[in-house]
Order: sequence, then C-alpha cells, then structure tokens
Amino acid sequence: MWHKGYLHYHTGFSYPEGRKVDVEELREEFKALGASFVFCAGDHGDNEGNYFWGWGEEYQDYYDLCEAASTSDFLFIPSLEIHLRFSEPPRRKEHHACIPGMVSLHEVGLSTPQPYPYVSLARDPEDFVLKTEEKKLSPIINHPHLSTICFFNGPDPLAVPAFYNFSYLELFTADWPNCFLCDFGLYLKFLSDPRASAMACCSGIDNALRPTGRLSFEPGKVNATYLYIPNGVFTKETLLRAWNDRQAYAVHGNLLLDKIYPIPSRNLIRTADNPSISFSVCHQMQEKIVKAAIYRNGINVYEDNKILSSSYAIEWEDRESQDNENHYVIHVTTEAEEHLVTSPINYLNN
Repeated sequence: MWHKGYLHYHTGFSYPEGRKVDVEELREEFKALGASFVFCAGDHGDNEGNYFWGWGEEYQDYYDLCEAASTSDFLFIPSLEIHLRFSEPPRRKEHHACIPGMVSLHEVGLSTPQPYPYVSLARDPEDFVLKTEEKKLSPIINHPHLSTICFFNGPDPLAVPAFYNFSYLELFTADWPNCFLCDFGLYLKFLSDPRASAMACCSGIDNALRPTGRLSFEPGKVNATYLYIPNGVFTKETLLRAWNDRQAYAVHGNLLLDKIYPIPSRNLIRTADNPSISFSVCHQMQEKIVKAAIYRNGINVYEDNKILSSSYAIEWEDRESQDNENHYVIHVTTEAEEHLVTSPINYLNN
C-alpha cells in the first residue's frame, strides 16, 4: 500500500532534438526503479538559460502532456517549482516551493512578469498560502537551508510566518545531501511549534542542471518519497488524497518501511491511553542500520544507537506524553549515512 515516487524532478520534454527527454522512456525507467509516480517540476533551462518550459502561458500544455503520458500504473503529476520572492532585483532574495496537482497557476496568484517569463513568482507568501489552502493544495518548501546559504539569499525559514502553514518540508535533494542535517534540524524546530506541528516531510531530486539526464545517472544516493494508499486503489485522485493527508515518508538511499502503525497522517488520533508506535524497517541492499530515534514535538524521546543490523523493529509506548497534542516522527540512519524520516503521527490525549 506504500507507493514509491520521485519529487522535484525537472523534465526536459521541450528540449531540442538530441537532448529532448522521451516521456515514454522516462516512465519505463521510473517503473524499473520501483516507482509509480513522479512530481514534475517543469522543464529547466541549460547553463545559458535556454529551453524553459511549463511556466506562465505554457503551463496548460505541460499539464496536458503529463496527463497524456500517465498510465493506470504510473502517474506524471505536474508540480511546478515556484519562486517565492521576498525582494526585488538587483538583490535576489527568495525561497522555492512546489505545488503538486495544480490545474491553473493564476488560481493561486502566480505571475510570470517580464523580464522573468521562465518562472512563476509569488510575491506575497501569506496570500500564496491562503490561496493554496482554498484550492486544497499541499505545497512544499524546497531545499530550505540551501535557499538561505546559496545565491537565493532567502530569509531564515523559521522567521517566515507563512512557512508554518506549508504542508511539506523537503529534507533531501540529490545534489546537496550535505544539507540534510540542517534541514532536519529546521524540520524539528517547525514540529516544536504548534503552528506547524503536523508538517510532513518529503525527498526531492532537483536535477535542475541535469534535466536531460536519467535518474539512474544521478550522483550519490537517490531520494524517494513514499505515499500510503489504502486498499491498493491507485489513481491520480487517491495519490493526491494521500499527499494531501500527509501519509508520507522520505528516504535518502535504500531504506524501506516494512510496516508502521499508526500510519503517518495529518489527522489526530484521539486516545485516553499512552500514545504508542510500532514499526519495522529494513535496508534493501543489506546495509547496516546504526540508529533509530523517535521525536515528540521536535524533541528526542527515544534512541537506539547500538543496532548494527540490516533490519530493525520496535513496539514503543510514550509513558511521558504531554497533555493535548503529541506529534511523533521516526528517524532511521545507516552506517553509510542513509536516512529515513517519517511524517508525523499525531495523537490527541483526552
């Protein structure tokens, strides 16, 4: 019932012959890797800034191509990368976001003004969040730490009120794995605040400089996101429902949840008993797991750092839970610096 997919994937559907990505070949490669969906972040320009496609008036064509390329067992979901602008040039100051499943850019207040026809801009993050909530969309904060230290010059994500209402935070990107600890630290701080305590997490590829490359050629460990669809009914509607319900976990490498109960979700589980969690995890290539941890409201409340096995299982009860809401995430680490992080399991103590 867990479906594997790749997020923040820049396509090259509109590139010139010889560099253009064939959508059917791409679909078969994803399926060979065990995936059943990809969130397409738009085509991307080369180093000279040419061949952007998917933004502005081109969005409907991009959306239609993704629809036509989808099959009963594999879905291309439009999920364009949006620029959240916090100042005007000459000093660039922005964060990025993706919005899976959009039908119209204009419905969420996005513009593509000159001289930037190759991007979609949101100049008011608060209004952007309100519009996505109205449309029942679940946007992602992309590579938050990278956006503060690189040439994006974005503000501290924790200092942006709108970010506390975002649905997802991207913990991994393929080309910046060294940012994970900073992004995971940001994630725990968001979870410690009641405004964002049910925020989910995901992994991204962000092959912006390699949009014509194949996923199998990506450097380092490949990141995947898993979504839970009950009863095995796999459609675009059930996939996006799982996304909006935040039934997700993120992976950097080849870790896999064999089982977890309760399933991560944005919904609160009401209980008069101590909150409890059971899960088992394995490494698909038999790498050794070295640590498993559980965090409640952003604070570490359980840790086992003496595992040294390719699989791990536990049934755990929180005997010191707080009154009212408690939000739990699991983090598993391997000897080879691979990571698995779940979205929150949310309990409400009556």
